[in-house]
Amino acid sequence: MADKKLTNNNVKYEQFKEILQKYDTKIFNLLLSLTGSTEEAKDLTQETFIKTFKKFRLFQKKSQPYTWLYRIAINSWKNKIRYDKRRGIPWQESIDTPQLSSEQPLISQFKDTATSYPEQIAQSEETRNYIRKFILSLSPKYRIPVTLYIKGFSYEEIAHIIKRRLGTVKSLIFRAKTMLKDKIIEYLK
Repeated sequence: MADKKLTNNNVKYEQFKEILQKYDTKIFNLLLSLTGSTEEAKDLTQETFIKTFKKFRLFQKKSQPYTWLYRIAINSWKNKIRYDKRRGIPWQESIDTPQLSSEQPLISQFKDTATSYPEQIAQSEETRNYIRKFILSLSPKYRIPVTLYIKGFSYEEIAHIIKRRLGTVKSLIFRAKTMLKDKIIEYLK
């Protein structure tokens, strides 16, 4: 009986290890997008996987592991916001905040790099920084769904991750896009 339990624990540990290896970078990038701070993202990623490890035996596989992990990560971030707010700790944007599209080199965003001018590249980077700062200024209500949307999740996946109805998710993302559009128009004036 003890051998069976030990084998079962080893299997669960191996499953957890696979999930950790597959999703650690994705969870970190999500939290980096939400927090704007490398250090906070590292701390919250670690917290997410500690919680995941503790609760892994409860994972019922009714959903995909990534939706479960993203939900844990988002809840960890929300808890941090609440904790900081209760203690009167103001949110400050980190100096090490990455570009919004850090996965894609800036130069590759231009169709014909031979005809791109440094002024165009600088302006594009400045615009992306403005957009990134605007997204970081959104309340969690909008920041979470729009960040997941930017990360490439479908409306259905976002609804499942944040446990909201599909129509609500579409509405939140639409409102965030509208606010962003208004801010960009104001910025360009």
